[in-house]
Formats: sequence, C-alpha cells, structure tokens
Amino acid sequence: MSQPPHIDVIAPSGDADVDGPLFDGIRHYLTRQEIVNTIQLSGFIARGEFDATHPVLAAVAGEDMVGVATVTPGFLLLLSHVETGLAIPALVRAAIQAGLDVPGVMGPRRVALAFAEGWAEATGDTLRPGMTQRILVARAVEPPGNVPGTWRLMEPGDRSVLVSWFTAFNREADDLTEEQARRQGKAMVDRLDDRSGAVLWLDQGGAPVSIACYKAPTMNGIRIGPVYTPPEHRRRGYAGAVTAAVTRLLLDRSFEFTCLYTNAANATANHVYEAIGYEFVADSMQYRFEASS
Repeated sequence: MSQPPHIDVIAPSGDADVDGPLFDGIRHYLTRQEIVNTIQLSGFIARGEFDATHPVLAAVAGEDMVGVATVTPGFLLLLSHVETGLAIPALVRAAIQAGLDVPGVMGPRRVALAFAEGWAEATGDTLRPGMTQRILVARAVEPPGNVPGTWRLMEPGDRSVLVSWFTAFNREADDLTEEQARRQGKAMVDRLDDRSGAVLWLDQGGAPVSIACYKAPTMNGIRIGPVYTPPEHRRRGYAGAVTAAVTRLLLDRSFEFTCLYTNAANATANHVYEAIGYEFVADSMQYRFEASS
C-alpha cells in the first residue's frame, strides 16, 4: 500500500533570487483553474514579485504544488483549488505557526469548510458561516431587450456618486457600519486604475442609475464587480443591461471570458446574469472566525 504524500508548506524567504522560482511556480499552479483562482492569480500578475505585507503559503507534495493560501491584511485568507485534501491541515498548521492574522477564510466550498473546521479545532475559535457565492463565467453575451437608456464609461466627475453607491453596496453586502462602509467605498474608487474601470447605465434623461466595475485581469479573462443599482432604480432591468454592456466591452477588447461572483442566495441576480449568458463554474464560501471568550 502506497504511503500518503508528505506535504511541505513553503513561504517566501525574502530573497528575490531564491523566491523567483517559487513565485513563478505559484502563478503557474493558479492558472490550472484560472477562473476559480481569479482573485489570487490577478494579484500575482499585477505584482510580479512577492510583497512582504501579503503573506503567501504554498503546499507542496514532493515536486508538485497542491494548494496556495494568500493573505491581504484586513481581509479573509484566500484559498486556491487544492489537488489533495492533505494540503488543508498543512496550510492550517503553517498559518498558525507563522502567526498570521486570519479573520476568516474564503475559497472553493469544500476547501474553505475543511480549512475553517481545521482552524477552529486547532485554535478554539468559533467559525461563523458567511456568504455563499457562485462564480459565473461568460464567453458571449446577449443584452436584455427593452431596457431604456444607454451606457458610458466612468468619468472623473463620477467620483462622489461612486463613493456613495459603493458605501451603500458595502452596507448591504457586508453589514458594515456607515463609517466602515464609506471608508471601504472610498478605497474601492481609489483602487480603480489602468487595469480596471467601470461602466455606468444612464436612464433616458442621462442620469446614472446602475454601475458595473471591472478589474483584476488574468491571462485570458477579467473579473466584473461590484454590480450595484440603488434601491430606487431596481426592477427595471438596469443591472442586466449594465452587466451586458461591460461584458461586451471587455470581450471586444479580446478577453476570452469575463467572470463574476454573485450571492448564491440572491435568486434574482443569478437569473439576471444567466439570462445574458453567464454560466455556473463553482461555489465559493466564506467563514469568519471569532475568538472564544
């Protein structure tokens, strides 16, 4: 009977010459499931090298990488797809030994649950399920008919509107306080750069009524989100129209696909995206950790 593989967990050493092959290996591994790993992969493409403020752990079985965990300060630990379940307990142990600040975890459903349960068992923390999301992808798009208005790209003068909308989005999506939501909303606007942007849907009077952002390109695709329509403008087809518009824009720019995350509990949003051509790829789950009293 063959022995299960031994899993080592490797972290960057801080020496750029030594770490180069590890960085390239992680990026290559993440491309094996480009859509599922889109958040992590886009970060590795954007940076080009390790950032000491963003811890990285790579699980390796022999010469084969089998899983990757990344941490952005203040956010949930992100998990890639894993190619053996043995990678999960090894990553849990490594994260604890490294003293990482891990408020929770996000990743493919089964992978995230296994990590969360392992973390709770090892630390005594309580795990609290967060949002279940669906990862959807489009390689073609069918705009909805009979939606009045048109679209345009975001302009500098839109900043105040975007901050207000992103603040409201954050309060709805993450149950944040007004101050937290506004701070995060400003940061979301500030992070829009030459690799990202936004499309606004305008009503027949020319007023903006919905927005779809795009960001974080990978080798073959790019991610859309957030998509937001203020409550007073909902149920008029604007979200589907603006998502179709930004999807067509990006596919016309030679991206092979666009992908997005959607709340699995929001049946209306899921129907809207599927109606314009998006297809289900995988579930993504979030868990938050709370220290036991």
